[in-house]
Amino acid sequence: MRNAVNDITKEASRKLSIFTHDLDPGIYDDPDFLEIVKHMVLSQAYARIRVFIADPARAIKNGNSFVQLGRRLNTYIEFRHVREDF
Repeated sequence: MRNAVNDITKEASRKLSIFTHDLDPGIYDDPDFLEIVKHMVLSQAYARIRVFIADPARAIKNGNSFVQLGRRLNTYIEFRHVREDF
């Protein structure tokens, strides 16, 4: 799964939307993924990443490098809490 997410993220040029239950640390806390995301947003003037999280409590409680990166690059990376029962 991690490799698939990295491959898809590499293919994104300006926009990426992610829906995740809880920002699985095995995928979204991976150094390779973080480097791909950082390269995407810093190399493209209009790059935007939207992350829709159903249960952000785990990522906030345990800490997540993607969340920290999003806080530093908040003009490019946006996190939103969404309900699962839609």
